[in-house]
Amino acid sequence: MCVLNVFLQDDFDEMKILVLTRHDDCCGPMAAAFLRDYSQKLEVVSAGIHPAENIQPLVVAAMKECLVDLSAVKPNAFGNCEQNAFDYILLIGVPADFRQIDAEKMICLNPEIEAYDMDTMRLLRDWIKNEVFIVYKTRFR
Repeated sequence: MCVLNVFLQDDFDEMKILVLTRHDDCCGPMAAAFLRDYSQKLEVVSAGIHPAENIQPLVVAAMKECLVDLSAVKPNAFGNCEQNAFDYILLIGVPADFRQIDAEKMICLNPEIEAYDMDTMRLLRDWIKNEVFIVYKTRFR
């Protein structure tokens, strides 16, 4: 079972984080859920450049193992987000040269795991959890 961490001691001011992915149907909602778990001082929104209609069922199942219910979450469109409202933009699987992002706010993660079944989705989920925790500890604290 994947168990989320309890809230960590926060020694920073509140921050707004945008998690940007291609479709906001997999990595974005997972990363946002993990970040929210790491700190109550993070306001986290996920969005996609070309948002899907729904979150992938394997994502919902994998996160349910972490006691997180994403079944009611709907993908958001990047076009609906005001970039200047965010302190950082975490790009997952989005090319670093995506021209619409302020480079000073940008943090890039590039998973090399393609999730086509539950086993690979668990690997991807755990990779995201670990990488997002590293970003949280090194950039947001």
